[in-house]
Amino acid sequence: MNKLLLPVDGEKLSERTLDYVKEFSTSQGYEVTVLHVIAYEEALSHPHLATVFGLHGKTFEHVAQEMVAKIAQQLKDAGVENVKTKVLKGNPAAEIVALAEGEEFRIVLMNTHGFDATKRLMIGSVTNKVVHNCYVPVLVIQ
Repeated sequence: MNKLLLPVDGEKLSERTLDYVKEFSTSQGYEVTVLHVIAYEEALSHPHLATVFGLHGKTFEHVAQEMVAKIAQQLKDAGVENVKTKVLKGNPAAEIVALAEGEEFRIVLMNTHGFDATKRLMIGSVTNKVVHNCYVPVLVIQ
C-alpha cells in the first residue's frame, strides 16, 4: 500500500492541503498518517525546570494527540478513509525524515508558513530541513 506522511503543527488543515491529501487518498489509494512531533529540548527535560515552568510531558502528549485526532477527523469528514495518527518526541525535522524513510512512505506532504528568507534564516524551517535531508519525495504546500 502507498503511504503518505502528513506532518502537522496545528489543529486544522488548509483547504489546499486537504485537497491534495484527498486526491492522493481517493484516486491513488494512499494510506495517510497524520504526524505531530513534540519538539523535545534536553534543557526542558530536567525535572526541576519542568516543575518550575509547569511543563509536563503528559500535557504536551495529550495536546498533540488531540491535535492529530482533530485533523484525522477533518480528513475522514472530507472522504479520506484510511487515516492513522502518530505522535513522536524529538527534533521535528529529524523525526519526520527518520519516520518517512524508516517506514517506507512514498511521499511526505508538508505545509510551509510562508516565512520570507530572513525569517527562515533566523528561526530555521522544519520543512526546509526535511526537503534537504529526506530521500522520500516531499511535496510542499504553500
